[in-house]
Amino acid sequence: MRKITFLLLILLAYFNSNAQYSTPGTGVNWTMTDLVNNSNGTVLQNNDTLYTITGNLIVSQNDTLSFYDGIYSILCNENVLITVNGVIQTVGDTSNPENIVRFYGEENNYFTGFKFENSTGSYMNNIFVSRAGGVKFIESQAVFKNCYFDNFNMNNSTGTVDLFKSDVELYNCTFYNNEGPGVKSASNAKSSPKIYNCSFDHNVTSNINMPQINLGTSAEGDTIIISGCTITGDENSELSGGIAVSTLAGGELNCVIKGNTIKNNRYGIAVYGNNISSVIKNNVIENNTIQNDPMQGGSGISYWGNTTNVSLVSGNVIRNNLWGITIINAAIPDLGDTENNLSPGENQIYSNGNNGLVYDVYNNTPNDIKAENNYWGTNNADSIEAHIYHHNDDPALGTVDFIPFIINTSVDSQRNADNGILQIYPLPAHNYLYLKSKNNTIIRKIRIVNLSGQTVLNKNTGTKTCHLDVSTVQTGVYILTVYTDDKTISRKITIK
Repeated sequence: MRKITFLLLILLAYFNSNAQYSTPGTGVNWTMTDLVNNSNGTVLQNNDTLYTITGNLIVSQNDTLSFYDGIYSILCNENVLITVNGVIQTVGDTSNPENIVRFYGEENNYFTGFKFENSTGSYMNNIFVSRAGGVKFIESQAVFKNCYFDNFNMNNSTGTVDLFKSDVELYNCTFYNNEGPGVKSASNAKSSPKIYNCSFDHNVTSNINMPQINLGTSAEGDTIIISGCTITGDENSELSGGIAVSTLAGGELNCVIKGNTIKNNRYGIAVYGNNISSVIKNNVIENNTIQNDPMQGGSGISYWGNTTNVSLVSGNVIRNNLWGITIINAAIPDLGDTENNLSPGENQIYSNGNNGLVYDVYNNTPNDIKAENNYWGTNNADSIEAHIYHHNDDPALGTVDFIPFIINTSVDSQRNADNGILQIYPLPAHNYLYLKSKNNTIIRKIRIVNLSGQTVLNKNTGTKTCHLDVSTVQTGVYILTVYTDDKTISRKITIK
């Protein structure tokens, strides 16, 4: 009799430790109280706000688990997996920061995490998840707002939020101190996350060779967006980069990376592979030097791929990295083209270097690269040339065309400098060059400089129109600079 009783106790302990509950899939809206009353011990209530999930929980297709106004503190036992085939949603005053739902594992016993599979329509606001193995999405869509993910391991997925053929929107979320990347998709995952105003700080604590945001192919007809985020590295994770998008397993990728601050990582942004179209603008990318090995990283922006890897790069501040912009194989980013309205340049690229040398742009391709209308930290063309590695350094490489360039640090004052306020003709110039103000702007001074930084013509005017005698100027390419009361306009001109 004792043996039978002992065996029953063992079996009971076994079944309790492996208990799980699946909602019936009948289109019912479930609450935590409903789960407590129906899950046969899989969900327990300790007090008004504290719950425990003891076994795997499945929110079935057609069912919804809703959290209404209030505080929910949900302890998930070790190895618990919450599978969502239906919907999780927060309901009520989602703008109230006091309405928080927190899922967490024990300090030394993380729970497995979440798996959203074939799930559409989840909306989660003020959801905090700590000490889990990952939030995995498989062919699913969801929206997260004001959520917090911290202290994850990688037992369920490599990425804290891990995507496969899924489109997730993240707004004002925080990713902190996780073993893997904050957001990740496989290189052939066809996922198009939208990441807005999120904070990524001290992720990839496992110190593996991955960035804090690591994304593969985008969905057909869709675009990956990373906007307004802060991506900050940590010296204890010296292999961790900032952002990487890649198609190394094939496929196509469209992305917009704008308005982010990316600092103190192994590198800033990496765009690797073929069939990639990217827009990278208005980012601050600085001090990405934590590994301090220029042979292993340190670029502000790095491109690798063939001529189908194309990019528009404008309005960025790229400084104090081991390399500014590196271009490898045959990729062809456009860093500024005065003849293309879609490519205004206006980047600030300066003080990037290693081993005592400055490398603001390193063009390691046979292609000519446009890099016009940017500020390079100096007003001297020879100094800019010395900071760019290209055809002049190795005849097998393409040329980086950096003229005209912005000659002062006030990029904002230059943004509308050529916006129809000045007419210059004929171009190329022969014996004379005519300048005419189109909005009553007074032309105060005109200067023409050759590519060696030598002034060949300097004239004070104080008029709205001016004609210059350039008949004695040798044939060649020059920098024309026009000074008005509030703007400095720099253009490349040819004199024949």
